[in-house]
Amino acid sequence: MDHLKRGVPNWLLFLFFGALIGGGIKIIFLQGFLKEDPYINYRLKTGALYVSPKLSIIPLRTSEAIQKGEQIYEKVCSSCHGAYGSYKSGLVGPSLSDSQWLHSNSEKKIGRLVLNGIGAGKSITGQLMPARAGASLSDSDVWSAVYFLSSQNSSIQKDSTSKK
Repeated sequence: MDHLKRGVPNWLLFLFFGALIGGGIKIIFLQGFLKEDPYINYRLKTGALYVSPKLSIIPLRTSEAIQKGEQIYEKVCSSCHGAYGSYKSGLVGPSLSDSQWLHSNSEKKIGRLVLNGIGAGKSITGQLMPARAGASLSDSDVWSAVYFLSSQNSSIQKDSTSKK
């Protein structure tokens, strides 16, 4: 019973409070002073272990690329965005044939969005668009689809290089 009267040893108190304070500091610094990291949330929503956004080398705009882009749009993009020029409400993605752009109307930025995807939090419909539209599209395929869109829609800024 004498050991109960003595209380808790100082070394144990030091260890307890040191671990408590050290753990609190570690949590604060790991969370960026308690701010949410949007990239962590995006990775959690998409199930990706890491997100590595990049902008690939942009190929030249050619008539062959535009024709290839039309086929890619019909095969991949139209399931969410509708057939070009005949958008119907209720689809997952917005219309790409009008002049209303939610993120950007520049070819480079549209290409970057398709390459890297759009998180559900940044989507107007609340649905995410997976990178490369969830298909096994090459960088060249993505740019071909963007070239097709910009050849059909005059509201898209054509900021990539054309073959002379």
